[in-house]
Order: sequence, then C-alpha cells, then structure tokens
Amino acid sequence: MGEPKIVNHKYKEVSVPKSPMFPFGGKKQIYDVEIERPFSGSSELFNYKPNGFSFSGDPFVYCPDDSDGVIDVKVEVVNLEDRAGIIAGCKKQFELTDMFIARNNQTAESWNTMIEPQLESKLLSQKTTLEKLYS
Repeated sequence: MGEPKIVNHKYKEVSVPKSPMFPFGGKKQIYDVEIERPFSGSSELFNYKPNGFSFSGDPFVYCPDDSDGVIDVKVEVVNLEDRAGIIAGCKKQFELTDMFIARNNQTAESWNTMIEPQLESKLLSQKTTLEKLYS
C-alpha cells in the first residue's frame, strides 16, 4: 500500500442537532476530502482470505472499487489547511485494512514457502518424464 494522497475536496454545511455541546443546534462548515491510496497488485487479491478473514462487507476495511490501482476514501474535516492531519487521519482509518493485509501476507508467504518445494519436485519429475519421452 502506498502513501495516501489528497486529490479533491468539496465544501458543505451540515445541520448540527441540539446537544449539550451545541445547546441551540445550528450549522457547521465542513469539507468532504477525497483521498486516494495506491496499492500494487491485482484488486482480485482482496477477494482471497487465506487466514479466514473476509475483506468484503466490513465497513472498516477498504477495498478497491475498480482496477485503477487506488483505493478511494472520503473523509469529513473542519480544517482543510491541516493537510498533515488529514493524511494522518486517513492512515488511522486504514489501520484495520493494513492489519488484514499484513496477516494475509504472512499466511500466503508461509504457504508459498511450504508449497514451493512440492511444486519444484513435481516440475522436476515432469521434466524428467518429458526428457525421456522426447530423447
């Protein structure tokens, strides 16, 4: 996963209901910020779960929507000038996604380490058979 990048923003006003913090309610000015986080690999990798965890359907795990190599996220912020804070907040939102990716990578790597010698042995056997057949 690459570093998040702010790509767009949109200003809007939202209604604030009455509460102890806002005894009269009112309006609040916020920005919808669109952030892209690039990733390498196929978006199909998000469909596989070697350790039993599922990415799809979890609102806290971000998956790519298409095959453009980025994950799009929208966040609401009050201060648009604090770009470092926006990026830090985005990274915090991605913690669960990063955790699942790391766990799945560990499982996939250990599986690859275990299965690779078996595949090499079978390929060598096939190679020997083909050499005898065509020699």
